[in-house]
Amino acid sequence: MVLLDIVQKLKNVKIVVAHVNHHRREQSNEEQTYIVEYCKNNNLKCYVEELYFNDTKNFQENARIKRYQFFEKVIKMEQAQYLLTAHHAVDNLETILIRLIKSSSHKGYAGIEKLQKHNDYYIYRPLLNLTKQDIYDYQKQNNIKFFNDESNDQDDYLRNRIRHNIIPEMEKENPSLYKAIEIYQQHILETNKLLFEKINSFINNEVLAQNNIISFKQQSFLELSNYLQEQVLFEILKKYNLSKTLIEELIDQIKSNKNTIINNISTNLTMIKEYGYIKFGKLSKIDSFSLTISTDGTYFLPNNTKIIVDKNISYFETENNKMCYNIKDLPITIRTRLDGDKILVNNKLKKFSKTKHAVYKYLMDIKSI
Repeated sequence: MVLLDIVQKLKNVKIVVAHVNHHRREQSNEEQTYIVEYCKNNNLKCYVEELYFNDTKNFQENARIKRYQFFEKVIKMEQAQYLLTAHHAVDNLETILIRLIKSSSHKGYAGIEKLQKHNDYYIYRPLLNLTKQDIYDYQKQNNIKFFNDESNDQDDYLRNRIRHNIIPEMEKENPSLYKAIEIYQQHILETNKLLFEKINSFINNEVLAQNNIISFKQQSFLELSNYLQEQVLFEILKKYNLSKTLIEELIDQIKSNKNTIINNISTNLTMIKEYGYIKFGKLSKIDSFSLTISTDGTYFLPNNTKIIVDKNISYFETENNKMCYNIKDLPITIRTRLDGDKILVNNKLKKFSKTKHAVYKYLMDIKSI
């Protein structure tokens, strides 16, 4: 209600109110009625979302997800640019302590951001540097009616236990606690910018992403510090939501002395280590395929690859290399591997190893073999 009062005093700003009734307290229906009536009396458009939860497990997290889904729905309907929430300095400190207890990312340890880009809009928290007492003082001075959430007085949730038992002791130790937290947050966010400069530098200069396959040189990766190795993998594999334990296992495999490793991490993600390169992506099964090339031209193969035969050379176009072949030796057959296939190496015929079979998609059926 304090935030709404502050925003109402701004000029040339369109305000839309979004209220969520969690139906967790008897008073919640009274709050909803008051908000709707308040908005009507102040010519404000108001959206209301009513949520019901039968399962109390992980209630706070599930409720937060549902709230922001509702907010985003309203933002799209109203074509809004900003979502304002009334998080304050105590909320921020609680969040920081929760993340310290449960572990988080480097940026996560900074707590709640005051301004945050999210999809096509910004989340802005104007009260983030104010204490709860600052907000109460404003409320009294401006005679603002509000409702107290009595569930905050219980110790059922970690956030509440931190609020009631830990933060009061911290406030006793440092009267300027929230100023110190603000400085701490600035330091974390600035160092996080430096960290991502390093991460993005490696990704931009060393990582190749093509046909949904991510690859980089093993040696370039190993030149990074252990912490940067971890952060780079987290970033390039972000969409797969891998755990810290799994990231550490992948790094161990990249560092191992084994020249060839194939790790089927999930149905959508495989890691391949071969010939000094590391690759991540989804390996699809290739059906039996055969193509005979008798003249120059461009020939397309499965998995978005192609062979270009031009004048005196032909080359098999892949992510980062070419394989040359003398056009005078045409015709040539490109096909999938068959059991018993051999390759001529140093004038000796050798069978393809099983590990290489999973990596190489095609085998040139050369006449001499």
